[in-house]
Amino acid sequence: MNAGKLDRTIRLVRQGHAIPDEFGVSRPYEQGNVLPMRAQLLEATQTDTAQGAGAITNTSLKFRLRFIPGVQIGDYLIFQDARYEITGLAEIGRRKWLEISIEQVGAVAFL
Repeated sequence: MNAGKLDRTIRLVRQGHAIPDEFGVSRPYEQGNVLPMRAQLLEATQTDTAQGAGAITNTSLKFRLRFIPGVQIGDYLIFQDARYEITGLAEIGRRKWLEISIEQVGAVAFL
């Protein structure tokens, strides 16, 4: 794969442990942003499903980027100012490339 195909910019945000606030409510905090990185958009799908009184839009994307150690399913990506949860990881080669499947539920993302 050529580095010239990495034409999108994404940010990886790691999820930290939940810390209770002064009211006893535990919310996970953002551990910090990893520097913006370049990625190739492989696949983009959008599905509409009718549930209850309305329709829910699921947006699924698949990116390929250079390998980053320590990426987990609990982390999430920010792409075009929208937050996507990581749903799948696949290592390509020996720690050379990383294929990440992400999903955003309940909102519309314009590609």
